[in-house]
Amino acid sequence: MSGAGTVLVAEDDDGARELLGRLLRKEGYEVDLAADGAQAMQNLAKRDYDVLVSDLQMPQYDGRELLQHLKASGKDTDVIFISAVGSIAVAVEAVKKGAFDFIEKPFNLEQVRAKLKEVFLLRAERRAAFKEASTLSQNPGRVSRPPPRDVLKRVGRYVLEAPLGSGGMGQVYAALDPIIGRKVAVKVLKAEEDPDRRHEMLARFQRESWAGGKLTHPNIATVYDFGEDANSKSLYLVMELFGEGSLRDMLHREKKLAPERALRIAYQLADGLAHAHRHGVVHRDVKPENILLDLQDRVKIVDFGIAQTPVSNLTMEGRLLGSPRYLSPEMAAGLPIDHRADQFSLGTVLIEMLTGKQVFDGDTLYEVLGQVREAPTPPLKSMGAKVSRSLQKLVTRLHDKDASQRFAEEMELLEWLRDEARDLRLSLPPPSRH
Repeated sequence: MSGAGTVLVAEDDDGARELLGRLLRKEGYEVDLAADGAQAMQNLAKRDYDVLVSDLQMPQYDGRELLQHLKASGKDTDVIFISAVGSIAVAVEAVKKGAFDFIEKPFNLEQVRAKLKEVFLLRAERRAAFKEASTLSQNPGRVSRPPPRDVLKRVGRYVLEAPLGSGGMGQVYAALDPIIGRKVAVKVLKAEEDPDRRHEMLARFQRESWAGGKLTHPNIATVYDFGEDANSKSLYLVMELFGEGSLRDMLHREKKLAPERALRIAYQLADGLAHAHRHGVVHRDVKPENILLDLQDRVKIVDFGIAQTPVSNLTMEGRLLGSPRYLSPEMAAGLPIDHRADQFSLGTVLIEMLTGKQVFDGDTLYEVLGQVREAPTPPLKSMGAKVSRSLQKLVTRLHDKDASQRFAEEMELLEWLRDEARDLRLSLPPPSRH
């Protein structure tokens, strides 16, 4: 028997099933194969598995039914779905309900290896946490470490159901507000012992909570709650659960977007940012990771943690705020900024959507910042994008190193984007004016 772990592969396509079986056995896992949902159910009744890798669509029982069975039986089996392109939305919904993740067909073998490695690493973290909890119950005077991210089951009144992603500040979960039965997203801060660092992270959460609560706009994610869990002492932020991932996820899959899709996304982003700017808020960290999308390409802007607001302006001596590749030149130089800094970042994101390439891509932080401050932006045509002269002119203006040459009045920017869309026979709604 292999010591790497046990895996059940449930897949009704003979070739895919055998390929996965060979791959996983080669990686050292003990693998059983099931040709349909009924056979998978029989295997699950006979023994416990660490991981179930299951096709979503199968005869007898589909992948979601297998997931429901495992959750009802209380088995400690993580589930990874194999999903065709047409069922990606179903797979994402299943992840929100408790699956570990999904792999898109036709699958990449390196991606399969990486997913299995990740899930077994998290299982090892859980085992270590449970072992430590057991030791603590026998030695109550011992000081414990904060629990690993997936051991946490609840913060405040919110029941954490499935991890959605992680970042530098913490983990984001799909969760349930049991009082009103609403599905939400909960961002939980990583435990931080350094009091200065914790104070900074608290300030960012407070700023994000303030902005997300005050800014009511269809393209800005709504924040519902903010607090500290009494048991774990974790800080958490509760916001609306939206979409199927970030613009970064989309660009990873599709590399670049057709001009019509890029304009639809850019327009919503510009409209949401213009609303924030009218209320005195400059985001300062506009990047693909902070733009959520659903299957209709509807946009929600998230993470106002370093925003400049009327009530607070986060500044840290010698510290760089924002993501270097998406900064405006004035931010990269440490100069005062206004709403036009977000316009430059919007331009960077738009270029990346149209070309599939990052505009500023030096090998070091200093090279990137130097490019942001001084390097001219290449024409879109030279980066592989086929766009109109008018759209090139718009991108050039957004990316002007001199902020005064961008848009003082953002209604002008929004109307320009609508004109570009009309030329592509794309209808966009009027800008928000509230």
